Amino acid sequence: PPRLSSEEQDAQLFRHLAGPAGICASGSVFTRGELLAAMVDAPVACGDDVVPLLCSASELETLADGFLASEAVVELRPSELPKRFRRLAGEPIYSTRDMLAVQQRIVDSYRHGLRQGTAAVPNDAAAAALHRQPGLSSEQRALVRQFCGSGHRFQCAIGRAGSGKTTAMKAAAAAWRANGYTVLGAAVKGEAARQLGAAADIPAETVAWYLARQDPARNPLDSRSVLIVDEASTLSDRDLDRLMQLAVATGAAIRFVGDPAQHGAVAAGGMFRVLCEQHPGLTPQLASCRRLEHPADRAAAEALREGRVEEALKELQAAGHLHYAADDVNLYAKLLARWWDARANGKPHPLVERSNRRRRQLNRLAHRLLQVHGVIG
Repeated sequence: PPRLSSEEQDAQLFRHLAGPAGICASGSVFTRGELLAAMVDAPVACGDDVVPLLCSASELETLADGFLASEAVVELRPSELPKRFRRLAGEPIYSTRDMLAVQQRIVDSYRHGLRQGTAAVPNDAAAAALHRQPGLSSEQRALVRQFCGSGHRFQCAIGRAGSGKTTAMKAAAAAWRANGYTVLGAAVKGEAARQLGAAADIPAETVAWYLARQDPARNPLDSRSVLIVDEASTLSDRDLDRLMQLAVATGAAIRFVGDPAQHGAVAAGGMFRVLCEQHPGLTPQLASCRRLEHPADRAAAEALREGRVEEALKELQAAGHLHYAADDVNLYAKLLARWWDARANGKPHPLVERSNRRRRQLNRLAHRLLQVHGVIG
């Protein structure tokens, strides 16, 4: 049956839309169309139950217009929007006051944390730590010196994939520890936290683990702590805000390392990119790829990072690192031939395929090859 409209239900709906789980849960800006789509799934109290919003199209539009006209919403000027939102040009763009307040707190916290003498290491101590890591590049050394010597409570660094950021963090962690600081690691994903901990030789947990320990008695952070957050581009704005507030409360320093051009946050995010763009002089960069050795692989990685996909594919094909097949039969033949040759020569020979159908077919054909050659019965 149609929903029975009431002022109380409308107010409850608007509070939900304006809150952390509302229209700005997965993105910091929205259009009227995105609001209409979100309202359809919005929870509405019905007695003791919570049900989806059920109403006519005209009532839905009336409710949407009422929410857009409320004090909870701000219409943004197109000229103030970053380039990545220009796809929405011609449409009014909105955000919530709650979301804008979160983002403003992040900006304010960063600025208030500048030049506070937090986690500052003398130049000779940083030089000693770098001396023990002779394989570091000039970029990595510059990053370590800036991170350890700036004295900022918060600082960002851009480290492209394969540029050796965790190796640099190991040297920075050694410099901090030599000066009496406790160095900890964090990342949004558990696997990223484990990799950071192993590569930088520091204890590491997920960001959620730290945020669940707001009580100072349960939180390991204090005024002699440095928290390194890896893959910082995946931090949601709300988690970034809470993490910064936690650092302010405990006196800890945080160093954010990531690449704005890589994966973003699942929830509304992007403020790591903003901090990097607003403070380029305070944001060291690792631009040289150390993981990829072949020039074509490096060129392809750079092209992919900048969204030039066709150019990346051409680079890989020209170098012989990418092979095309006319159809599935030719694809299977090429894959299995390489697999068989590598196996026969005692080399690693994994077959990787994301499609379940193709994976089953490749397994069947591989088994058949082994049977024909008498390897298995």
